[in-house]
Amino acid sequence: IRLNIDRYSVLEQFNARKDDPQYLADLEEGKEILATIRKEGTVASLNLKDQRADAEKAAVEEEFRQSQAQKLEAEKLRAEQAEKAREEAARKREELERAKAEAALKAKEKREEAEKKRQEA
Repeated sequence: IRLNIDRYSVLEQFNARKDDPQYLADLEEGKEILATIRKEGTVASLNLKDQRADAEKAAVEEEFRQSQAQKLEAEKLRAEQAEKAREEAARKREELERAKAEAALKAKEKREEAEKKRQEA
């Protein structure tokens, strides 16, 4: 285990062992492993980016679906409220018409009573 891994110590160790076939084989194996790790890391990184993009796309689509559902729900609520308002207005018109009819009937009865009293007098 090396404690000193600055550039000069690595070069010094390489120069000391550059003729050792086992050391050179270890270096080549290390280079292959590093290349594989870098390649896999890139692929993993790309996969991670793809997964993130897919997750973001799914989140955006879900948000859109929710907003559409909220819009539909709000539209449905507005339609229900408008229907209730129309029904209330119709009920008030009917009540007003009944009140007018009752008032007209009472007025007619009063006129008839007044007419009877006049004829009797």
